[in-house]
Amino acid sequence: MKGPSAKEYEDAVLISVITALQDEHHDSLGYRKMADRLESDYGIHLSRGKVLRLMDEADRLSCVRRRHFSEEYYITRRRMKDDLPPDLIGRDFHSSIPRTKLVCDITYLTGSDETWYLNSIEDLFNGEILGWLIGEHCTSALCAETVMTMENTGKTPEGCILHSDGGSTYVSYTYRELLLGYGIRQSMGRRRSCFDNARIESFNGVLKTECLYSFFGKNKVRERRVPVKELAEQVERFIPYYNERRMKDSLGHMSPVEFRLSNPRGTLPAVGGAGLLDNGTGVPSNVTCHQSSDFMCITLIGALEMIVSPVLTSVLPPGSIGRRSVTFSWCISVHQEFLQSRKNYHFLLIEK
Repeated sequence: MKGPSAKEYEDAVLISVITALQDEHHDSLGYRKMADRLESDYGIHLSRGKVLRLMDEADRLSCVRRRHFSEEYYITRRRMKDDLPPDLIGRDFHSSIPRTKLVCDITYLTGSDETWYLNSIEDLFNGEILGWLIGEHCTSALCAETVMTMENTGKTPEGCILHSDGGSTYVSYTYRELLLGYGIRQSMGRRRSCFDNARIESFNGVLKTECLYSFFGKNKVRERRVPVKELAEQVERFIPYYNERRMKDSLGHMSPVEFRLSNPRGTLPAVGGAGLLDNGTGVPSNVTCHQSSDFMCITLIGALEMIVSPVLTSVLPPGSIGRRSVTFSWCISVHQEFLQSRKNYHFLLIEK
């Protein structure tokens, strides 16, 4: 009877070496690493295909998890991460014109049975939630549909900024192409930095506290004893209330919708030479000033005007735009920035 051939004998020897290596490494070596290990430890050079065949014959294939996607998928993901949108907000959450600077984020609605996801878009001008949607899955489709919902309520101007965190749902090509089609500039903060998107994170906190904890009880919500459908229904009732009836101190005790209706063109200072009041104040006649601290406002604006007026007078040529109006408008804009940073006073410019 013929014995084993030289090839069979060689394969048997190789299988014994492979078996010893797998025992040493707890069956964790794949065929690629096994081929490298055979060459580095024993000086045996084999093709990866042959190593795979021998490991299969010996039933010693590794237990390493296999990739769930193709190599092209991972290449595409790497390209997307290398081409992230810039941060156009820079933690400046102030906006003087409606629908020009928006922020969005996804928060979890975790119930007793499952978890749903709320994606919302907030206008930095007045804190109004322009678009929101609840979905069973955290996907780019949820974010895209939220943008479409917002566009159905009103057209955003060309060049509007929509800021988000660096989550994968906002990085997808589908979402980015949708924003491009609407003429919206995408902005993105750093990953794992909640401060880069603090305004919408603050809204999520208000939502959890005033909408869910107050209605169901904090312990019941946090211990997941409320069905997710009931959580979603409560959110659907709360957001219209938040927009239309909930007053905010930063808006002069008005709701977001009331503030927007009172300032349809925003709160930018008016600039113009015609129509100045002849009372020594230099306030344009088409502007009404609402101030919670008259002395503070008048003193600061007066001081700024005294400093800036000589400079602007020497720089601005005479023309249709009054120098005093430009000076006063610049002082008002500086004062607005001061109030925004201090958050102790309210100074709103409402066009008549």
